[in-house]
Amino acid sequence: MELVKGVKKSETLELAELLEEGVKGQTVKVNGAVHTIRDMGTVAFVILRKRGGLVQCVYEKGVSGFDLKDVKEGATIEVTGIAAESEKAPHGIEIRLRGIRILSEPAAPMPLPIAKWKLNTSLEAKLNYRPVSLRNLRERAGFRIQEGLVRGFRDFLYSEGFTEIHTPKIGAKSAEGGANLFRLDYFHRPAVLQQSPQFYKQMMVGVFDRVFETAPVFRAENHNTKRHLNEFPSLDFEMGYFDGFEDVMAMETGYLQYTMKLLEEEYADEIRILGIELPETEDIPAVRFDEIKKLVSEEYGRKIRSPYDLEPEEEVLISRYAKEKWDADFVFVTHYPSRKRPFYAMDDPQDPAYTLSFDLLFRGMEITTGGQRIHDYHMLLEKMAQRGMTEEGMEQYLNTFKYGMPPHGGLGIGLERLTMKLTGDDNERETTLFPRDMSRLEPKKITESAIERSVKGETVMANKISDETIEYVGILAKLELSDTEKEAAKADMEKMLDYIDTLNELDTSGIEPMSHVFPVNNVFREDVVANGDGRDQTLANAPQRKEDSFEVPRTIG
Repeated sequence: MELVKGVKKSETLELAELLEEGVKGQTVKVNGAVHTIRDMGTVAFVILRKRGGLVQCVYEKGVSGFDLKDVKEGATIEVTGIAAESEKAPHGIEIRLRGIRILSEPAAPMPLPIAKWKLNTSLEAKLNYRPVSLRNLRERAGFRIQEGLVRGFRDFLYSEGFTEIHTPKIGAKSAEGGANLFRLDYFHRPAVLQQSPQFYKQMMVGVFDRVFETAPVFRAENHNTKRHLNEFPSLDFEMGYFDGFEDVMAMETGYLQYTMKLLEEEYADEIRILGIELPETEDIPAVRFDEIKKLVSEEYGRKIRSPYDLEPEEEVLISRYAKEKWDADFVFVTHYPSRKRPFYAMDDPQDPAYTLSFDLLFRGMEITTGGQRIHDYHMLLEKMAQRGMTEEGMEQYLNTFKYGMPPHGGLGIGLERLTMKLTGDDNERETTLFPRDMSRLEPKKITESAIERSVKGETVMANKISDETIEYVGILAKLELSDTEKEAAKADMEKMLDYIDTLNELDTSGIEPMSHVFPVNNVFREDVVANGDGRDQTLANAPQRKEDSFEVPRTIG
């Protein structure tokens, strides 16, 4: 029998330990993955990737005690060598190799050039090879920043007396209502995946006064945009015994202040790698929904189309206004119309058409929704009756209020959106480990790349076009295609897609981008075509809009 006495001191050193005083000049042992190998002839640099960053190892032929050909990129190894100071090495230290032990070897070459400073490949390729693409330092740095956002949320709320809870994600009814629900059969009974932990958060206020949760939520939204996902982690808290929803906004401001300082102090490497400019959080302006819509409309000449909600373009303009007028990166928009808020939102007693609620916008996007909740049992029943709601499936929630609840409120923060706006990405999928959207239930099936197969002499044909697609293309082009023409069109389209894939996989490191612009004049006419309307004017003239796109009537069946 052996006794396990806890974590043992490892013989191998981490990057932080290599940087400690007195290590230089000593024989050390370090493990890691071979990020890249730069062979200079008699000397080579083997770069190890570790959780703390990169470690440069120097191979010297005839001195290091092994053959460089035995080491492959992607292998995991344990090296022994002498730690030495080096101004050109990452973190100012390198290991002069004296021995190596191979822990594992890859079975295939890397499908992506992860050692490049920036992965110049498509988002689709990055997501298809997600566990590999995240080995790139810049790609993984965003998720370290995301860790800091969650860590700050937990640490700050713990310091403010909150209790962390864990609530179920399967329920009879959803707090938010509507049609955007994932429905499932739960042992022959209907159930849904929760859009929010709202009901449970409120219930637990009656137990712990202040609660929070970090967990996934599910939205069956039929949107495939850069700002929509069907599953995403939400940072939620609910607090009781407060003076009003302004206390909730103050608590979020405190969280942001605490977390930005945490990132600055403990995530400096990631901030440097990504070139992040931390936002100002000392003072965050708060302005009413109806007021800011008028201000933005007057300032930028944009007609108000939706009096009850903010359109994506309005969110951008409100953030622009806040930056120009108040030098603010964040802005609270308060008192949303009641018809656009859930039944549990507390109406403003001064004007019941509006609610005691808010959104927080950050650099052009809504990242938070929150406000004061109805805590009176009879008021809740009345609001539900006004909206034609039944009590079925909500008995437990309503009983919580029947037996007494304090005034309370809370919020939910979209973690991916907050990360995205902080890191400067323009798609939520970039800041999601394994995105779940309308087309991606798991990383798509990965096959050998077109380049790998062409090198082997195989016929390259990765993309397949369905007969239905060709039929639809023919309809769009108003062409009647014969079977022979359909097959030819299908083959041409597949070749084009394969060629695009091949171009995406090319390593263009070290190649400078070039562009040549030749002015072209109309030699037959002296007049010049005037510039078209700007984006805002074009959108204003569009008969229908959806998000930031034109929506036109369907003209063919």
